[in-house]
Amino acid sequence: MFQINYSDGLARSGVLETSHGKLLTPTIFPVHNLGADSGWNTPIYWKKFPEINTGMFNASYFYMDKRGRLDRILESGIHKYINFPGVAFVDSGGFILRKYGLTVTQEEVLEIQEKSRADIASTLDYPIELTANPKNFDITMSVKNAKRALEIRRRKDMLLYASVHGYDPIILRNVIRHLVKSGEFDGFAVGSLMPSFSNYRLLVDLVFTARREVPSKPLHVYGLSGLLVTALLIYLGVDSVDSSVFVIAAGKRDYMVPGFRRVSVYKIEAQAKTPCKCPICESHSMSEIRMSRKFLSLHNLWVCWSQIKEIRTAIREGLLEDYLSKRFEKNPWARRAFNYAQKRSKFGLKGG
Repeated sequence: MFQINYSDGLARSGVLETSHGKLLTPTIFPVHNLGADSGWNTPIYWKKFPEINTGMFNASYFYMDKRGRLDRILESGIHKYINFPGVAFVDSGGFILRKYGLTVTQEEVLEIQEKSRADIASTLDYPIELTANPKNFDITMSVKNAKRALEIRRRKDMLLYASVHGYDPIILRNVIRHLVKSGEFDGFAVGSLMPSFSNYRLLVDLVFTARREVPSKPLHVYGLSGLLVTALLIYLGVDSVDSSVFVIAAGKRDYMVPGFRRVSVYKIEAQAKTPCKCPICESHSMSEIRMSRKFLSLHNLWVCWSQIKEIRTAIREGLLEDYLSKRFEKNPWARRAFNYAQKRSKFGLKGG
């Protein structure tokens, strides 16, 4: 069950019930590449930060089984296998499957998701590219898979999100409307938005359309997880995103500064006092943080999570626009995107 407790414009804050407890929204799902060659580049953040009770995993990595651990993962489940106490979202991994040229069926993916004890699963999708000739075939196959997953699911305690893609708001609207009529999905997850990132109007229009079509269901967005864009998505009514930016930034030796900024650790003096109060910065010197990808990843995740908590508070107090206006004022892309989003949200969710 998804319960909305507070609303501020299109943004909302609520509670999502899962098989591993209640989840406060909006939220982020830190990406853990369990099963991939780089499967342990994500630190065990849930031990350092127990309140971060979410994780995003990828069924395609389980399927490829490069580390030879699939049987043990499916036998014990994700939670027991890595001692993870939180809410596990297992994405179908359509992007990874396409990258490696693998062919997998919806039946195979769903079996992995159910046996791995996922709390939330998404249907097998075919991400599209924003080109001159997008492939409508991919959209059609994603729709067929979503309907098939609804037919064959066995675990009713596992929430099932329909994965949807669309390079055009009208197509996205029609896809969601068709799936809503096809059965009772627990939520919707929108992908293929990264190619639209440079076109902020298209990005806002796509997300706005999805939010309008599923006003009472959880709405997730794949692949966009920077501090600025996450805040923009939440303003438009998105309830969750998956985030790998904290690890990617650490790999580049970027230090996230509270307030929507990233700076190279090499531009911060080794003996300088760290500019935040997270448990990592409080207990380690900048010199130590410079040398450790793990410390940087944990710090960056803490900054991402702190922003989510601030946004929840702003929604609850009806101050989200004021909060975001201050955050976005120094970034031209974010300011323009936010101004356009304000115009769209002013008219609410009515319209065709």
